Amino acid sequence: MSISTDPGTHQVQQKYDTKYHRKYECCGEPGIESGTNVKLNLGPTLAKAGYGKDKLNLMVFDDNLSVFEKFVPTVLEDRETAKYVSGIAYHHYGGYPDGFPTEIQENYTDMFLLSTEACHLEGPDLGLWSAGENYASDIIRALNEFVRGWVDWNMALDMSGGPRWNDKKGYGGAINIDPTKGEAYKQPSFYAIGHFSKFIPPESVRIGHTVDKSVPSFTVLTVQRP
Repeated sequence: MSISTDPGTHQVQQKYDTKYHRKYECCGEPGIESGTNVKLNLGPTLAKAGYGKDKLNLMVFDDNLSVFEKFVPTVLEDRETAKYVSGIAYHHYGGYPDGFPTEIQENYTDMFLLSTEACHLEGPDLGLWSAGENYASDIIRALNEFVRGWVDWNMALDMSGGPRWNDKKGYGGAINIDPTKGEAYKQPSFYAIGHFSKFIPPESVRIGHTVDKSVPSFTVLTVQRP
């Protein structure tokens, strides 16, 4: 379960909607309001119903890491809020202008980190090999930065990268389905994900490695399987 929020102010949210002429199904809460909501409403309600951390993982943030600093500390530095939170959800869009925020593991060691959304913003082009490479690169980087898992945006899309209710432009994923032909097309992204999901089972542990830096564009992930 995650709370989808906008890390800025309500004014920023309104400008965003006006500029792009679209709205998303999110709360639009700044960090301080989201944290107060968890502390005073959502957290106590879940706990009273018997859904504590032993039964349910409540995640906060669920946005791009480029705005991590504007949101997460505001929420989790309040221990009365943090006691209800199990993890930090984030998306893979937007890049990491200041590097991957490794302070997550330093400051929030009791929280897990999960990449909860990824897709190809370039569109649903069939056979786009660079899209598969992008997925693989991001998964390797994420798991090397203590991320517990990585989730694709959607299991399957139609041939236009939809359905989408708020934008005419569709995005790319792992599988596209043509309902008129009854056919499904596995994209390079599908096979890229498979290189990890098939060979890294649950309970695997990331272990250290060294890389020959003289080899350009070479990334490595090493894990010990159970």
